[in-house]
Parts: sequence; structure tokens; C-alpha cells
Amino acid sequence: MFDLAEKDNVREMPAPSRAARPITDLAKIFGQFAQLQHQFGEQVCALEESVGQQRQQLIAQLPDLKKQISWLIRQDEGVRERFAQNEAEIAALNSQWKSTLDQLIELLLKARGTA
Repeated sequence: MFDLAEKDNVREMPAPSRAARPITDLAKIFGQFAQLQHQFGEQVCALEESVGQQRQQLIAQLPDLKKQISWLIRQDEGVRERFAQNEAEIAALNSQWKSTLDQLIELLLKARGTA
């Protein structure tokens, strides 16, 4: 144990050394934050306005787009009908060719048999 009466045994501990802390100006930081917040608000407002304008343009174009889509659907139906007709005509032609070739082969075989 140590005796407080004896001053020679008591040593003063040096304070721990601390790194120098930077001095910050809170008013400056809050000012910068307010400025950034204002800029962000302006950008959000500009974005909302732009989206609103694009929406209005799309709404204005909607009737024309509906007409174009209907026209394309009718064109598609017409193409499909012509395609089906062409397939039917091709099938009929193939049948006629097959019949004609069968008759020709039959005639050639008869001609060969009589020769």
C-alpha cells in the first residue's frame, strides 16, 4: 500500500495524448445539408414535371396508336387468310400433279407393254 502522506511515492500520471480533433462548424455543415436538400428537391420537381409531360404526350398519342394497332391486326388477318388460300391452292396443285404423273406413268407402262 502507499501512504498519501508521503508525496514522494505519489506520481502524477500524464494525461493520455489525444490526436488533435478537427474543429467543425455545425452551422456550415447544416447549411451545406440544406443546400443539398434544396438541390435534391429541385431535381425531384423537374423529374416529376418531365414524367408528367411524357404522360400527357402518350395520352395524346393513344388514339393514333389504337388506330395503328387495329390496322395491323386487320393486315395480319388478311395475310393469314391469303396464306391459308395459298396453302389450299398448293395442296390442290400437288394433288393434280400427282394425278397427272400417275396417269402419265400408267400410259407409259401401257405403251411399253404394247411395244
